[in-house]
This record gives sequence, structure tokens and C-alpha cells, in this order.
Amino acid sequence: MILATFRSEEVGQEHPLTVVMGDLAGLHGVVRMQLPALSAAGVRQLLDQAGSALDADEIFRLTGGNLRKLQAPNRSRAVATALRLGIIPPR
Repeated sequence: MILATFRSEEVGQEHPLTVVMGDLAGLHGVVRMQLPALSAAGVRQLLDQAGSALDADEIFRLTGGNLRKLQAPNRSRAVATALRLGIIPPR
């Protein structure tokens, strides 16, 4: 089994991965999954489970549910928890 990940917002029409993805699409056994951003409720649950006092609505507004958008100096305990649990991978 091979598992590959990429950030779709970083792969445009001219990116070499676009050709590779086209080649792989027709192969038997290849599955492509797109993971959606967290919902506002998902952000709230993550913050609650981390014991964070951060405003979930504000975090959702700032990140659109993509907690990777938080810059390293601003990472909260919730983001550290998400990293530890593998919800969001480290950079």
C-alpha cells in the first residue's frame, strides 16, 4: 500500500503532480480522497477537548476550519493536541 498526500491549494494546472494524478486516476485500486476542512462545530470540539479557552468561532473565522493556517508562533494548545493526535500533520 502507498499513501500519498498533498495540499490541493498548492497544486495548480502546471504542477507536475497534476500529470501524475491523471496517470494514476485510471489505475485499478487507486482511491483518491479529499478531506474537508473542519466545520465550526469540529473546531469547537477540538478546542474543547484540548481544554482551550480560545474562541472557537474566531478560530474558525480565521482558519476556515483549516487549522494548519495558524502560524507557528500562534499555535494553541488545541493545535498542539491536533498535531499530537495526527488530526493535522506537522510541517
